[in-house]
Amino acid sequence: MKKRMWLAGSIVLLLILTACGAKASPTEQAKATVEGFYQALSKMEFSKMKQYFPKEVREQKNDIPMASAETPTDQGTMETSGGTVNVAQQMETMKKFLSTIKATYESGEIAEGAKEGTLTYKVESPSMMDYMQKLALTVGPDGQPDYTKIDETAFKTETNTVAIDVKEEDGKWVLFDPQSLFMKALGVQGDPMKMLEKQ
Repeated sequence: MKKRMWLAGSIVLLLILTACGAKASPTEQAKATVEGFYQALSKMEFSKMKQYFPKEVREQKNDIPMASAETPTDQGTMETSGGTVNVAQQMETMKKFLSTIKATYESGEIAEGAKEGTLTYKVESPSMMDYMQKLALTVGPDGQPDYTKIDETAFKTETNTVAIDVKEEDGKWVLFDPQSLFMKALGVQGDPMKMLEKQ
């Protein structure tokens, strides 16, 4: 009887240890990459966002819009040919803008042993075009926008179905094209300036 109890206990312990050591499926790993990217983007944590980029993109500087937004130079004001830019206000407004981004997994599976795949997400985000329009309305005589006049709660929101390509690289899953995904996260397709002209 004691031997049977010992054997049963050993089997249970073995199953627990096996489950704890089990590696997440490729689909779960890829989902963690996509969702980690969107969470970092919504918090403007660009240094964290970059860990989900492929190696060739991580090694480039400022390859993603606002990628240097966490550097100390982004505090206070900055002199440009068009006048003085209040960078602190600009970053605060953008943080509020991006904080509403949400991504929800819809479909897509990656087979064991596959090196790339596609996941589909429903992405809810504020409209970058609406943001740019509201920003343009606050431009003063100095040619610079007044960020204090922007009502962040009044931004239009959009819901887009986004197909996200991922690939395995050095044992982890990364985004195939983060530049394009960054723009899609904001509902921007194509050249944003041309789109703005059509509004």
